[in-house]
Amino acid sequence: MKTSDPKVMQKIFAKKFKAVADNIDESLIEIGERGVNYLKLESPVDSGRLRGSMSYLVNKKVYTPIWDSENKDGDELKKKKEKDSVIIGTNVIYAPSVEYLAKNGSAGFMYKAYKQTKKVAKDIFKKGMQKGMKK
Repeated sequence: MKTSDPKVMQKIFAKKFKAVADNIDESLIEIGERGVNYLKLESPVDSGRLRGSMSYLVNKKVYTPIWDSENKDGDELKKKKEKDSVIIGTNVIYAPSVEYLAKNGSAGFMYKAYKQTKKVAKDIFKKGMQKGMKK
């Protein structure tokens, strides 16, 4: 078979696209894990509830639970409509107060974690794409 054969080329491209798509998910999961770790490092600890609630969601698939804090039962998931996305956060209702109003030096812990995650996300994603293209 010739590699210029359209059917052969279609199979080659399909395999590459699948490999790249798989690596996008892997990269987003790694970004989510790193983001949760940064959040846990930056978050203040009193009872440990806030730190223990940190979680992430990738492409509408829950890897750790992340519930909508407005939902009292905690059974509806926050979902983003876009594909290839990661959501990192907490369901603890008092988290915004700690983020914006804390006087003990912990204010801005989520923003600090976001900046750290953003720094590494580009490299993680780039490595994932390169890995996918080599398959």
